[in-house]
Amino acid sequence: MSEVRPSMSRRFSVRVAAGLCLAWMTAVGSVAVAATAGAERAGSPVSAADGATVAGPVEGVWERHEMVFRYVGLTSFYACDVLAAKVGRLLEYVGARPGAEARVAGCDGGFDRISRFPSVRLVFHTLVPAADVPPPPPPKPEAPARRLGRDVPPLKPATAPEPGVGAWRTVEFAARSPRWIEAGDCELLEQFARDVLPKFRTRGLDDRVRCAPGQVSGADVRLRVEVLGALPEADAPAGR
Repeated sequence: MSEVRPSMSRRFSVRVAAGLCLAWMTAVGSVAVAATAGAERAGSPVSAADGATVAGPVEGVWERHEMVFRYVGLTSFYACDVLAAKVGRLLEYVGARPGAEARVAGCDGGFDRISRFPSVRLVFHTLVPAADVPPPPPPKPEAPARRLGRDVPPLKPATAPEPGVGAWRTVEFAARSPRWIEAGDCELLEQFARDVLPKFRTRGLDDRVRCAPGQVSGADVRLRVEVLGALPEADAPAGR
């Protein structure tokens, strides 16, 4: 039998078609890689220690807060040191800057004993987006010092806010989620959401915390909110 060979024109057509197909696949691959890189630059998700989804970094300044958190419960009662530890953990969980302080401020009967109305002194920092930071006021002209037996000491200049980087993250609470939240913490979480959470920048609050006075079993501990807070320590920039 005679061997059938493709003509020169057919071989040329096959090579051109193969070349066009390869060029098209290369172009598509380049567009896909560029799109993926652009998406990562626009706002790549950051891993969080508690498994919550974290959006891309947000630049801003840290705002200092100092307050006394007074707990009033009808169902659950805490020892003062236990309450301070739990409120400090709540601050950390919702995104306060590392180093927040939660110290016993008022306690009857000792730090390690159940108190009827314990209170905790809180000192913590929350992140304010750079777009929400007001411009600094213009400097005031210096007034001449008065003589009151001695020169009046000059006023200390206001401390400039400290820049910081954080992220929007979804925070959720339910009974045993996180593991250290129990149904008996319903009143504590309710008061924390009312008195402390407004100090943070939040959005999309879904507050379904419903506490039944005198009944732990009837409590419904469900709260979900997006909070602008500190980055997880593994993702925080060095030196912050």
